[in-house]
Amino acid sequence: KANASLTKFPDRIIYSMPNRYDTFPYHNYIEAAKGDAETYVAIESYADRLFGFKQYSVDIINIASPDDSNWFLEESKKYMGIGNPECVKRTQYGLIWINRQGFFLYNGSRITNLKENKISDSLWEAKIASTLPETTALLYDEQESLARTIRSSSGASGYTVDLKKGTFVATSDFVSVANDGITNSVDTFNSTLIGQDEGTHIDVYKLSRTEVATTQVRFQTKDFDFGNPSVLKRIYAIYITYKSDNALTGYFTIEDPEGTSYALSGTIATSASD
Repeated sequence: KANASLTKFPDRIIYSMPNRYDTFPYHNYIEAAKGDAETYVAIESYADRLFGFKQYSVDIINIASPDDSNWFLEESKKYMGIGNPECVKRTQYGLIWINRQGFFLYNGSRITNLKENKISDSLWEAKIASTLPETTALLYDEQESLARTIRSSSGASGYTVDLKKGTFVATSDFVSVANDGITNSVDTFNSTLIGQDEGTHIDVYKLSRTEVATTQVRFQTKDFDFGNPSVLKRIYAIYITYKSDNALTGYFTIEDPEGTSYALSGTIATSASD
């Protein structure tokens, strides 16, 4: 074995025989797209589609037919690849995955970039891909329907994505900054676990579902045209509904489209009903 020659097939997905797990005949393979200078990083299935993720693209293979000779490449999506296997997860809403271009969801009929028109490309890349792609991961909490993007360095900054509402919340310090890396996530019956290398030992953490306060929040709306973008409108009042058990003084700042900020003065008492 030590002197045997190795033949690599970076564009090939090999599959087993029916009811013969871990048995992969040489002739059972799929080569959807050859010679694109990429290799398969991860594979995942949803409904009757097989997703073959490469570094920069994803091959969508139709495997609906019981006869493997009728399987075919349905589509190859550019710029939708992933950096490592932990960048894709299967959820009750469909497949989700992340890369430099966005946060993608396949629901069985189409692919949607959930961060589109919500987060700028520069902000997204700063949180997701400023380090090597191998250090970016995607965690999923099925009970809360929350997906979390993290990096294993720099305090693991990223986003928490609510798949039920489609909202994004920026996060930081997901793990301690002083660490030598984190493991892949492991889903258990009632929680999601990750291991963190502290240098001399390994700590195992589970996702916390306790809500905590934050003092750095950016709430950015879309451009409101009120159904008629050709007519100039002026907005005279903005109402924000929130919940807090502390008095809020000097917490709110409004920023106009030109980037000018205006601090809003006044204190909202703890007992305020509005």
